[in-house]
Amino acid sequence: MTGSEARPLGLGKAKILRKTDEFSSVFSSGTVQRGQCVDVHWRPNGLAHARLGLIVSRRVARLATRRNRYKRLARETFRLAQWELAGLDVVVRLKAACPPQAFRQELAGLLAACHERCAGQAAGPSGGVTSAQGTGGTD
Repeated sequence: MTGSEARPLGLGKAKILRKTDEFSSVFSSGTVQRGQCVDVHWRPNGLAHARLGLIVSRRVARLATRRNRYKRLARETFRLAQWELAGLDVVVRLKAACPPQAFRQELAGLLAACHERCAGQAAGPSGGVTSAQGTGGTD
């Protein structure tokens, strides 16, 4: 690469949320982007890198192989978008089963919306919950 630094795309242990307190802080003081099959909760973390937490319950995906596939897809989508999300803790929660390609597209769109919203909050916080459809559906 000429004129620019190569950015590492790895997803090491430092970039994963593991402790209950880390998840709780994102849920209690964070913002949420809602989609049809996935919710993305996020909040600033004060670090130079983004961190990811995953919630895929057995109620949504009964088989462990399916839960693991959703987690792999979420990690890969986050890994590719991590530089846009620098400084955020992100928790991805699967709330309904959907085809893998639809899941990946929806998650990528919600992560992009988190990035845009975070950049917008630097100018002035607005708070609240948004919907990926833009229609402001009920919860």
